[in-house]
This record gives sequence, C-alpha cells and structure tokens, in this order.
Amino acid sequence: MEQTTTAFPLMLSLMIASAGVMFLASVQVGIISFFTQKAKLYLSFSVMALAVGVYQLGQSYSLYSAELDSALIGLKWQTGAILLFYPAMFLFFACYTQQKTITPWFQLILFISTLGFLVNLFSPYSIRFEQVSHLTRYTLPYGETIHLIHGKQHVLGQSLHLLGQGLMLWLFYRSYCLYRQRRTLSAVMLVIYLLLQLSGSVYGALIDAGEIEGLYIAGFIFTLLILLMTLSMAYDFKVQNHLLKERTEALADAVLRQKEAESYNRKWAQVLHQAPVATVILSPEGEIITSNQACIDFWGKALKQQPEADFLALLKITPEQLNQAFCRSVHNEEQKTRTLKFTKGQTEHGLTAQKDAWLQFNIYPVKDERGELSEVVISHSDVTEQENAKQAIENIAAGVSSSSGREFFDQLVLHISQLFKARYAFIGLLNQDNPGEKTIRTLSICSSNEIVENISYALKDTPCDNVIGQDICIHACDVQQLYPKDFLLQEMGIEGYIGAPIFEPDGTPLGVMVILDTKPLEHTQQATSILEIFAARAGAELQRLNAEAQMRQMAYEDYLTQLPNRAQMHEHLHDVLAQSRKNGTQAAMFLIDLDHFKTVNDALGHDVGDEIIRKMGERLRQQLASELFIARVGGDEFVVIDQQDGDVTPLDIKLLADRLLHLLMQPLQVGERILNIGGSIGAVVFPADPEHQETELDLLRYADIALYQAKSSGRDNYVLFEPRLQQRVNDRLEIERGLREALENDYLKLYLQPQVTKEGRVVGAEVLLRWQHPEQGLIPPFRFIPVAEETGLILRLGHWVMDHSFQLIAQWQQQQLDYPPQISINISAWQFAQQDFIDQVKSLIQQRQIDPALIILEVTETALLTDIAETRLKLEQLRAQGFKISLDDFGTGYSSLAYLKDLPLDELKIDKTFIDEVKPGEKQPLVESMLAIGKHMQLSVIAEGVESKEQCEQLSLMGCQNFQGYYFARPMPAEELPEWLAEQSLKVTEC
Repeated sequence: MEQTTTAFPLMLSLMIASAGVMFLASVQVGIISFFTQKAKLYLSFSVMALAVGVYQLGQSYSLYSAELDSALIGLKWQTGAILLFYPAMFLFFACYTQQKTITPWFQLILFISTLGFLVNLFSPYSIRFEQVSHLTRYTLPYGETIHLIHGKQHVLGQSLHLLGQGLMLWLFYRSYCLYRQRRTLSAVMLVIYLLLQLSGSVYGALIDAGEIEGLYIAGFIFTLLILLMTLSMAYDFKVQNHLLKERTEALADAVLRQKEAESYNRKWAQVLHQAPVATVILSPEGEIITSNQACIDFWGKALKQQPEADFLALLKITPEQLNQAFCRSVHNEEQKTRTLKFTKGQTEHGLTAQKDAWLQFNIYPVKDERGELSEVVISHSDVTEQENAKQAIENIAAGVSSSSGREFFDQLVLHISQLFKARYAFIGLLNQDNPGEKTIRTLSICSSNEIVENISYALKDTPCDNVIGQDICIHACDVQQLYPKDFLLQEMGIEGYIGAPIFEPDGTPLGVMVILDTKPLEHTQQATSILEIFAARAGAELQRLNAEAQMRQMAYEDYLTQLPNRAQMHEHLHDVLAQSRKNGTQAAMFLIDLDHFKTVNDALGHDVGDEIIRKMGERLRQQLASELFIARVGGDEFVVIDQQDGDVTPLDIKLLADRLLHLLMQPLQVGERILNIGGSIGAVVFPADPEHQETELDLLRYADIALYQAKSSGRDNYVLFEPRLQQRVNDRLEIERGLREALENDYLKLYLQPQVTKEGRVVGAEVLLRWQHPEQGLIPPFRFIPVAEETGLILRLGHWVMDHSFQLIAQWQQQQLDYPPQISINISAWQFAQQDFIDQVKSLIQQRQIDPALIILEVTETALLTDIAETRLKLEQLRAQGFKISLDDFGTGYSSLAYLKDLPLDELKIDKTFIDEVKPGEKQPLVESMLAIGKHMQLSVIAEGVESKEQCEQLSLMGCQNFQGYYFARPMPAEELPEWLAEQSLKVTEC
C-alpha cells in the first residue's frame, strides 16, 4: 500500500488502533464464550468485534492506497466484514433482548450474507460497485489525504444498505422491548447507536453514490456499538449480581424462620404429619394453630397461612358454645360429629375444597393440667365412598328416573363404578354387521368417575364372549391370566371383571354390562344381584329407545336420501328460531334447488332422477352433516341450516354458499352417464329483526324468494334475501298480471331493427317485442320476458309475435310498401320444444298467405342442443317448408361443433358481448374464429350490437359482411320501418 498523505496520519492511526481494540475484545469474549451458558450471546459478540476490526483494517487499506487495485482489495475486505457483522449482530441482539423466535430469522440473514460474501469475493469491484472509473484524492480538514473510489454503484451494494436499514428498524423495535423489560440503560445506549448508525449509513450511501466525498464513519460507529454493549453487559452483570445477593440474604432469613417454626412445632410434628386423617388444631377462640399434610392436601395449602379460614363457622359452632360443651365434660374423649358435602372449588368461610368429597368432621378438646380448654382438635375423614354408595343405590333403585336416553346410560355407569369402587364400568351393544367377527361397541363408558369416548373391540377371546346371550360372569381377580389373548385387558391393567348380559324382551342378546378394576373386586355376591337388576333396566331403556327411534325415523326421515324430511326440517327450524331469539344469536337457512333437474328427469327417466337426488343427498351428508343440519324438503330441493353462536355476516353466507355451490357443481356419475347438475341457492338470515316475530313459514317464503332471484340471475349462484326482494316478487306478480292483460288487450307492439351491410344495404330486420303499458309506458323486454318464461306465458307471447309478424308482412305486401328482404323472428326454447310447434308455424303461414322464404327463425344454442335428434328433424321440416334457420347468440352457450356441423343452419349471429370487446388495432381471436366457422360452414354471419364506426371497420377487416346495431339503426316501431327503408335506399343509391 502506497502512502500518499503528507500530514500526520491521524485517521489511519485511529482506524488501526480501533481495529486492534476490536481484535483484542474478540479474542477475550470468544474465550469467555466457551465457559458460559450464554455461549451464543458471547460468541456472536466476539464475531461482531472481529468483523469491526476487519472492517477498520479494510477501510484503512482502501482509503490510504494510491493504486486502484489495492484500494479495491481493501474495499472487498471492508464489504466482507459488513456481511460478517450483520448476522452476528442479529444473533447477539436477539439473544440479548430475549427474542422468542431466533433460528429461522438468523438462518435467513446468514444465508443472504453468505451469498453476498461469495458474490463479493468473486466480483472484481466488490458488490459495492458494478464498474469503477477512477480514484480521487480527498484532503481531510486537518490536511490528511485519502483516496476515494468512484464508479457505478452495484444493485447488490444498494441491497446491502437496505439490509442494514432493515436491521436498524428491527433494532429500534428491540430497544423498545428492552425498555419494556425495564433495561432502560441498555435501551438508551442502543438507540444512541442506532441514531449514529442511521446517519453513518446515509452518509456512506451518499459516498457510494458519488454524491459527496468523505470518509466512511461506519467503522467507528460499529466500534462505538461494541463499547456501548460492553458497558451495557457489564451493567447488566452488576444488576444481576446485586439481585442474586438480595435473594441469597432473603433465603437465609427464610431458612432461619423455618428452623424456628420447626422447633416450636416439634412436639406435634409426629402426631400430625404422620396421621392419615386430616387434622387441624385451633385455639379456643377458633384461631388456627397448625394442620397436618393430609389437611393441606385437601384444602390446597397450610391453613395457618389462611387467616380467613374459620372451621368453627363452617361447622356452625361459636367459641362460647365450644367452651361450654367441653368444659362441662368430665372425659376428654367427648366428641362432636358433623358430616358435610363439598364440591371442587367450593369456598366456605375461607376454606376452598380441592376435590369433590363428603367429609365427616370429629371435634374433641385438648385440656391443660387445670382441666381448662387449651386447644381444639378437628379431624375430618373422606367418607365419599360410603355416601356415594348410599346415593347410588337409592338413585338406581328409583330407576334413575331423572334421566333418559344417553344421559340415562351415562348416569347408570357412573353410579355403578362408584357403588362398586371400580375403575371402569360400561354398557356395550352387540354388533353383528360383520358375520365373520362379532364386536362390542360401548354405548357409555366410565373411567375413573368420568364419561370417556366410546370404544369398539372384537368379542372373540374376551370374558364378554362368555356373557353375551348367556349368564353373569365373575372373575374377582387374575382375569388377564384367564384370557391371555384379550389385549385390551392387558393394556388397561385389569385384575377384576364382572359382566352381566342384556337381553331384548324376546330373549335376543342385546349387549353386556361390565365392571372392571385394576385391583381384585370385593363383595362380588352383592355385585351380582345388583348388576342383574341394572342390566334388566338398561335392556328396557334400550328397547324403548329403539322403538322411539324407529317411529321417529319413519316420521322424520326422507326415504330416498335418508336425510331429515320436511317435517323434521320444520321442527328443527322452529327450535333454532326459538333458540336464536332466546340467546340473541342468528342462524342462516339455505334453500337449494337443483338446476335443470326437471329436464334431466323428463329426458332420462325417473329412475335416473331418483339416483341423482340420492347421490346429491349422500354428497351433502358426507361433506356437511357433521357441522350443519341438512334436509330434503321435496322434489329436487334441499335445506341447509347453520346455527351460529353470534351474528351471521354476509361473509359467512358467501363462504358457505360458495362451498355448497362447489359441491353441487361436481359431476355426478349415474350408471354410465356423467351429469353436471349444479344448483341455485336462496339464503335467509334469521331472526333479522327482534321486533318482527317471523315464523318458519315466513323464513321458507323468504328463502324461496331469494332462490327465485338466484335462478333469474343465471343459476349456479346464490342470493341472500333482503326486504327489497319481497318488493321484486310483488313487482313480478304485477308484471305477470299486466302481461296477461296485455295479451288480451293487445298492449304489445312489434319493433324492428334493420340488418345491413357495411355500405348500408338492407339485408333483413329482426322483430323485437315491446310492451306499451297504459300507465307505466314502454316496458323493456328484460323486465317481462323472464316472468313470461317462468309462468309459461312465453308460449303465448311467442305465438303472438309470430302471428303479428306474419300479419305485418302480409299488410306490407297488400299496401305495396317497402319491406326488408327477410324478417328474423326469435323462437324461445320453450316454443321450439313444443310437440306441435311445426304445425303451429304451418297454420300461421297458411292463414296469412305469405312466403316462408321471407322468414328467418332465430333459435338459441340451448334450444337446439336439448335433444339433437329431435332438433335436427324439426329444423329439416322447417327448411323443407322454406324457412331459414339462424343460430342466435352464437358463442354464449355450450355448443359442440360436432353437433352444429350436422344441423341444417343458414345463419350465425355473433352475440353483442363479443362485439363489445372489438377495438381498433386489437386482435379478437374469438370473433375471428366465429367468422371462420361461419365461412367454413357456408353460413351467413351477422354481428349484433355494432355501435361505432370503428367496430364496423374492424369487423369488416376480419371478414364480417352483415351488421346489426345502433350504429346503423335503433329498433323502431313497425309502422316506421317502410319510410326508413326508403330513405336508406336513397342513401345507398347516392353513394
């Protein structure tokens, strides 16, 4: 390294001196790390100091080298030291500030730093510069000269600065954590460093970017960090040492006090602490003097430490009554007895029981040599077993009359296990579904006085195999040796076994009632007679439940899906509505209707329809029955009810509705057919208004309204009921009524929209229907056509349009007015599906005496593809009469080219939704494909909905010749069309 400075190298000396200090600190702390439990903390600190030392040496080598190559070597060392410093700094402060999650973040930073280190090692200019142009001399204010590298900054160098900034933000957060830990000095020191480091990083970034010239000060700030943290760690050590000293002194005082207490109570220690009976000694006034370990075990802690504990009040005895009773007694053995019941956690007069128990209290005096009462001894013993046995016998003798169903069996096994002091008791039912292996499935099982999860086990080679259908079996001990293949006995450590069979009234074996214990059973003769009675009672209850379940199943289950039926759904909905009102919660009901089910049922037969319903019900039950109520309410309708613990939000409705729709849209395999059914859903949240007492019938009506809206919106979706939907229903009913009136009173009008070439030559016109309401004015089709389709009025409307269209053409011919070469009439899918549709068209043509060649019948893909064979036959008959056939809304359905190419068509109409996407200069592969299909099939093609000159020109470039849309002409009343045709003809002629 060539030294070029002329003044005293003060800065160089400081750098080398700081590097030396850092190396020394690194070595010392590194050695300490091998002899401390905080190895990570000290080792990371050692690496930090090492990295700072290397950084300072690398910087001095870079700044004081006059040669570019030498300066770059120093820069690499300097950059590498930073990459070493960052992971070590993260690990140190994560450990120092007691961060919970360290390893994954440390591994991430170490990986990034290692990757940067390797790139830096093999980069010619380090990762700080992408290109280096030259060195410049820079003179420090006191005359010392250094050299700075200039060049294009590397993106990795910028990333290195970002990594440093990120770590500093993290350190600001950790300093806050230190402050929360009341390590204020450490937090303050860290914030001071971070503020200095932030300024140093910005300063260094400006130097790298060539914005300013100067000396990197980050090394000195790093050095300051090491010094600050050394002071902080030293201070922490001093604080910990002080705390340790205080705790040691406190412990010594506690030991001294304990020795004094032990000396005072030594004369009572052997009596109290070795006695198995809980004992407490009181003063005549009731103050607790001491208690033994058995007492502590029951009450949770030494009673002397509970000044609020009052045994005399617990036993309802005053000090005066106690004094009088015992002082009058001649014999010290006189006792007073009380028996009380406690439940776990119960607190009475400052005493808290740690378990459920019946306690028998015995009170007797301790008198001094003068015969005066000096202390009172109260002992209490656990008589829970005796009391439970007494209660169990009483309860079971009464038939456990307070419970029924599952609760009856739970109470029965609990009482049995308590009565016979057995570890386990259960009632098991015989399962013979698999003829090759009989099993027992427990109906209720008690373990250690708690009802636990039911189990199932094979009957073979178990003692229960000798009980089922036979007689009571007793093995008071060594049952494992008698049945070595019964691994369940071994796993449970069973020694004693008693089992009694359970029969139906006709003698058919039902199951078994069993008592098991990990110790030999006692009083087996008494157990035998009692267990037989219990088994008979259990059999009677099982018979009652089976009969009840069969009747309920017949009344409340759908025969096809085995789901709840409409009756059970009404009952459940009523209960949920009542519970929701009572608890202030909400629930949601989803009414599901399978889409196109009627079409499939009619086309493929009722057997296929029933299989669809069965499979859909099975799918819903398997996927949802564990969490939701699901019912089939008739036909192709299902109901799902979701009861919540709080309010039901629109997001809750959406999530469940989407899940239901996903299940409905999954393909169904019925025989060899794969069917896509789908469905629509109407949802309602209830109760919506606490003030409005809606019934379950109201909710079903609301759900039906929402379902109707869902079907009207395109099917395969859901709609949540809102009050405005009720208004829509009212509006729909009004439209239906008005539409019937319009058909009867001729309020309907025909409009026509011309179809032209690019030059404006008219090639035809499409008939459109409008409703001129006497009060509401002109009503657009999108309001009344859906209603007409749902109510069946679409057939009358279609017939009306055909009749009046044919009549209009005949009128034009009679009056010798201009009319289009062809008139297009829309035919609905319902019209086309009529068996006598062909006859209707023939009759109208003959009645109006017009040429069928003037008529183009427009049908949609849905209408054509319902039954291909029947469709082809109808179309051939129509074309044989002279009609032309147009495929309307081409591209919006699910047409198959394999079918379309075989259908007798004359024209394709590209739907407006595709035309709207046509823009100048943009490719439209879908539209181009449709035009290509029409050309290939030798069909005329009309683009619907052309609204601008740009669309027209773009479509012309694609090869489209015929157009229809507002750009050429809006729909107009039929009487205005001849005049428009005349004007249009003049325009074309002039052009």
